[in-house]
Amino acid sequence: MHIRRLFISSRRQRFGAFILAVALAVLSLPKAWATDNPYNLIDPKTISVGTMGDAKPYAFTTADGKFTGFDLEFFLNVVGRMGFKPDQVSFTGQEFSALMPSVANQRFDVAVAAIGTTEQRKKTVDFSDGYLAGYLSVLTSDPKITSADGLAGKRLGVVQGTLQEIYATKNFKNTDLVKFPDNNSAIAALNN
Repeated sequence: MHIRRLFISSRRQRFGAFILAVALAVLSLPKAWATDNPYNLIDPKTISVGTMGDAKPYAFTTADGKFTGFDLEFFLNVVGRMGFKPDQVSFTGQEFSALMPSVANQRFDVAVAAIGTTEQRKKTVDFSDGYLAGYLSVLTSDPKITSADGLAGKRLGVVQGTLQEIYATKNFKNTDLVKFPDNNSAIAALNN
């Protein structure tokens, strides 16, 4: 009887040790994952970046299809200091209005495209510290329009989802806002 109890006790100890080992392994997984993926990237070896292809000088594509621009080069410099090589960064162009939802839905790790910070946007995604002050400009083919008042009753094109759209909605109430998916579409419409 004593031997049997010892055997049962030993079996219980082995089972308990097994459960303890499994529990420790499971509890240490997040730590192991954090070590392998400290920046919580979709793919730990590549930073996926959503950007625009027509937002010169901040983010645009060259004639050979390479993404470049102030924001993108600045981003490459920062992640280079973090240990990432340029070939570990994958840029994908899309419409501005889809950038932040794509980051929030984990299609991209980050979005880089001269994105202004707003309280509403901060509810959806995190932002870096600001590094750029920008200005808004209005392009017109009508030389008579020389001030904001001259836009009353006119059509005003903005890129959908941008700070320009937010500003125009708030400050140009007497204009007909026309929303475009990107800068090139807005300029093309102006030229026609």
